[in-house]
Order: sequence, then structure tokens, then C-alpha cells
Amino acid sequence: MESWGEGMGAAKLQGDKNVQLALHLTAVLSVLVHQMKMLFLCGSSLFVDRFSVVLVIVMTMPTFRFVLHVQSICSKVCSPDEFQVTVGRTEGKAFPGEADCLRAVEDCVASAVPFSTTQSQSGHISSVFKLVHYELVLQCLRKLTGVVVQDIPYRTRRAVQNAGTNCGSDKEVDELLMKLPRRLRDALLPFQLEGVKFGLRRQGRCLIADEMGLGKTLQAIAIACCFKDEGPLLIVCPAVLRYTWAEELERWDPSFLPKDIHLGTDSEFHYSRVNFTDAKPGDNRPFDIYHQINMLCPRLLGDDKFEFAKTYCSLHVAQSSQGKIYQDFSKGARLTELNVLLSQTLMIRRLKEHLLNELPPKRRQIIRLKLKALNSRTATSIIQGDYNSTYSSSDAPIIASSEISNDCEEAKEGKDDSCKKSPRHFSPQEIGIAKIPGFSQWFSNHLMHDNLDAQSSCQKTLIFAHHLKVLDGVQVFLSEKEIKFVRIDGSALPRERKEAVDSFRLNPEVKVAIIGITAGGVGLDFSSAQNVVFLELPRSSSDLLQAEDRAHRRGQTNAVNIYIFCAKNTSDEPQWLRLNQSLFRVSSVVNGKKDAIREIEVDQVYHLGEISNTKERPEIEFLPNCGAADSACAPYPLRMKAFIQECNIVQVQQYMKIQFAIVFLFHQLSLALQVHEVNQRR
Repeated sequence: MESWGEGMGAAKLQGDKNVQLALHLTAVLSVLVHQMKMLFLCGSSLFVDRFSVVLVIVMTMPTFRFVLHVQSICSKVCSPDEFQVTVGRTEGKAFPGEADCLRAVEDCVASAVPFSTTQSQSGHISSVFKLVHYELVLQCLRKLTGVVVQDIPYRTRRAVQNAGTNCGSDKEVDELLMKLPRRLRDALLPFQLEGVKFGLRRQGRCLIADEMGLGKTLQAIAIACCFKDEGPLLIVCPAVLRYTWAEELERWDPSFLPKDIHLGTDSEFHYSRVNFTDAKPGDNRPFDIYHQINMLCPRLLGDDKFEFAKTYCSLHVAQSSQGKIYQDFSKGARLTELNVLLSQTLMIRRLKEHLLNELPPKRRQIIRLKLKALNSRTATSIIQGDYNSTYSSSDAPIIASSEISNDCEEAKEGKDDSCKKSPRHFSPQEIGIAKIPGFSQWFSNHLMHDNLDAQSSCQKTLIFAHHLKVLDGVQVFLSEKEIKFVRIDGSALPRERKEAVDSFRLNPEVKVAIIGITAGGVGLDFSSAQNVVFLELPRSSSDLLQAEDRAHRRGQTNAVNIYIFCAKNTSDEPQWLRLNQSLFRVSSVVNGKKDAIREIEVDQVYHLGEISNTKERPEIEFLPNCGAADSACAPYPLRMKAFIQECNIVQVQQYMKIQFAIVFLFHQLSLALQVHEVNQRR
């Protein structure tokens, strides 16, 4: 009994939630073991009987303790000529600790091949080997007993090792470049010319994944011009960009006549070959990248999407709000290896921070506001179609003024059942409409320097939102302030969208563009704007970055101020956290481990309606309130409760089993103490 407790305490188990749970419970059990040992020496016969029951329970508890801690070895590509070996846990055997496992791996291969050791930012240690030694290392690892080895996919290893063998020569590339019109060739910047050559070496089958604003369209047109003699060219793009692409083709290559360019929907064209793609892969999760890559290089990532998911996605079963069970592929795995694979075969990726040093900065500020009860009721009424109370005779929505007194709000609060609805249960559309009064007040105070002459004092601003009724509310406010604006949403025709863009760029009197995020958040040039406002949070991190870079791009001469409105105690807060998580997953694939974006950088958090503003980390601020559980000085039960909430369901089940056994032990111990006291009195 004593040796089991000491062995548990001496185990080298660190850096995992399962381990931390076990250490908490082991500390309690070690005290119990000592107390039972002392009582047993006191000679209580009744305690001996109860102790036999306790002993059976305690001896069965190692199955709860060790089921999640098992040794496995994972090998994955970490650079074009290296791969790394890490140790982890799977089912089958007790995990002795990362350091001990890695030492055993290194002892196994030390006499066969050279290696080095590296440590990640999270503190995990791994061994790094040359990719040419992979087969030899794998043979050594398979000699170890009680381990499971996860191989590098054969297609991945072969593609990385053979990268560049099927590319065209420099002579062939130069011959293709001579087909470019001189005006187009001279307009290419050095990094853009490098991107064009990258595509030409691969016969046009490439993925131009440059950051927004670096001229992907120009590079794509240049590659297309080099292959225009081989057949018709198919350009697939959002409807709002069809006229933009047509004009760019006519501008850069005079041989493209208007009669040669046909605009239509996806059902009107049928082509057998697609030479290249101009896109940013993986909008929200690595799983989304499969079809783009499979079109360019069939079966590079697997025979089908689900084979790809088994290797490069962290699959787990989830349950929807309607109770449906589904497979969730949102999280990625082996993302560094996936980045190396794509970069070595068909993807080229450059960042603005590396190329456009003269580009002005981009400053983000989060505007946090608390939704008032009256504004929430107004939003609910507008959605439910209560036109008598929420619309004027001109059918334009009337948004409640933020200047209405609090007494009026409290008087109406008890008469409307909609006010009883928790803000966390508001729909995204309700939240967006309820933000408009606060937004209107903030816009008047911050972006209009002279309330008497709003038109001339207002700065060029882009306002993004999702829902039409939210856009309608912004339009009403701007009309009341007599500020000229243009609007782009899903109902606008392609020609109308282009005219709106030109009017905003060229007409100094047009100060604001009201834009639907999905309708006008990509491919448009609004570099004349100084401010970007998100009245509603985008649904993916890619939508956020794409919309921001409509203003922050080549041609911008001023710093771009980005304002993101987030309503307190609503679904906006968990959505912001999801945006950060998805951004890290996607950027790990396209940027690589070194340049992966770990969080959306925010310069300032401003609390609307409060006297002071603070500079803080929004990710911490937006977490649900846990009271004292957030403090290191909080009582142990509260800290343990917050800790348990971070565990998955399997970990919680194991914890509850052990916790039940501990409660039983305490109960038995208390009975034994009572009997011991009675015997002492006698």
C-alpha cells in the first residue's frame, strides 16, 4: 500500500491535464495511506475489516490512473530535408515521461545516424534527423517494444524528396516570359516576377497564396498570358469581381478584346483544364484546402478528402445544438509537415511585412459595448416584423436613440417579454441591430470632427456587416447625418458594385462604403479608406483579414484604423475566440510554423460608455466570468472546478471515478476514527 503511493508520487508525469489530475488525487491518497497506516497500528479490529474493503478499492484505482498515459512515437517532416520524432500517448502501456521516452529513442538510433535535439515554444522536446535517413531511423524505432510508430505518409515523403525534379528549366521559363506584353512585364515587381516564374516552372499548376494586397491578380494574369495559345482560359471568381477581371485582362494584354471575354455563371462554361489558381487556401480550417490542391495535383494529399483528414486533421466527434452527432474536422494536425509539402510542390506564399516595408501600419481596436434593454427589444421587434413600432412610413428601420433616458428604459422593461431573454441567447442578427445605437454615438464622436458639417469632416470609412437589416440601420444613420455613401450587398448587380467601388475611390464627396462582408469583402480596392469598421464579427478569420486588406494594401498612404464592435455577454465573445483559433490553424498551413499568427493582434480595447479605456488582451477579457476561479489565490475547490472545465469528457469521467473512490475512503476513515475514539474511552 505504502509503496504504491510512493511510486505514484515519484512518477515523472508533467505537462498534461491527465497528469495534473493524477497529481492532485495522488497527494490526497498519500495522506490517506499514511493515516490508515497509523490507525492500523493502533489495533482497531473494526478498522481492519473496513481497511480490507478500502484496500481492494485502492488497488483497483491504477486502472483509472494509467489508462490515458501510453507511449507512442510520431515522425513528421519539419523542413525540406529534415524530419522530427516526438513521443506521445496512446492506449496500451504506462507513459514513463517525455524525457525518458525520448532518451530511449535516442539510445536506439545513436549508433546508426546523427541527430540533434530541439525544443518547441510549448516546451516539448523532439529529435531531428535528416530525411535521407528516414528508413534507417524507422527500422531502429520499430525494434522498440511496447511503442506505436506513426509513419510519415509515403506520398508526402516522396513529394518532398522529389521536389523540383519535374519543374521546367530556366531557359523554358525565359521563353515563356517573352510572350508577355512589354507593359505587363515591366509592371511586375521583383517578388511578383519571382511568383510568375514559380508558376511557369510548374506549367501553370501552382497556388499563389500571397497575403492580400501583394498583387496576386497581376501574377495570375501574367501566367495566363504565357499559356493563352494552348486553349481557352477559365477564371472562377466571385460575381462581384467578374467585371474587374475583364477590365484587368483588357488593360494588361491588348490581345484580349471585349468580344473574346465572356461573363457568365459556373453552369455556362465547361473546360477540361485549369492551369492555375489565384486564391488563399483554407479559409477557416485545414480540411477546406483539399479540393484546391487536388485540382492542381491529384492525390497529392490522399485519394479522397477523408484520407487527407485522417493524416492532417484532428478528428473528434461533436454534437450540434440540435443534438445531432457529427465528425468535426476543424482542428489540424501535422500542420508544419503540410506547409512543407505544399511549399515544396505547388504553393508560393509571401507576406506584406517582408516585402512592403513602406506600407503604413494597421491598427486594430476592439469596441466593447453593453446592449441596452430598449435596443435589444427594438432589434427583436425588427426581426419579428413589428413594422408599426420599428419602421417609418418610408419603410426604413427606426433605430432607437442612445440618448433615451434610463428611466424610460426601466419603465418599458417590465412590459415586454423580450427583455427577459438573455443576451447570450440573442441571434447574430439581433446583436447586430442592437449595436447600431452605440455605433451611431461612437461614429459621431470619433469619426466626425465637426457635427455641424458632417459631410466634409467625415473620413473615408468602410463599414462591414452581415445582415441586410443591420446595413439598413447604418444607412438610416448616415442619411440622417447627410453623409454621402455607397452600398454593396448581395442584392446589388455586378455592374452596380463596380460603379460603387469607382464612386468611393474617385469621388471625394463619397465618405462611407456600407459593405456586406460576403458580398464585397474580397478582391476590391478601397485603398483610399482610412478606417475599417466591423459592426458584426466575421464568420471566419479569413473573412476578417480579407475585409481589412480592402484598405490596407498597395497604394495606401495612411495608417489604417480598424474598429471591431463586440457586444458584452453575447455570442460575440466566444466567436472572437474562435476567430483566433482558426487563424492560428490556417496560418500554420500557409505561413509555416515560424510565421504562424498565434492570435489577432489588437492594439487597444475600448469600453464604450465608460470613462477610461484600457490596453489589454481581448482573449483573456472575453473569457466567461469564473469569479475567484480565475485567481491563483482562489480557494482550492474553485480552482479545481475551473481546471476540470478545461478537460475533455473522457478525462472528466476518469476524474469522477477516482473522486468517488476518494469520498468513499474519507467516509471509511471517519468511521474508523469514531470506532477508535470509542475504544480509547473504554
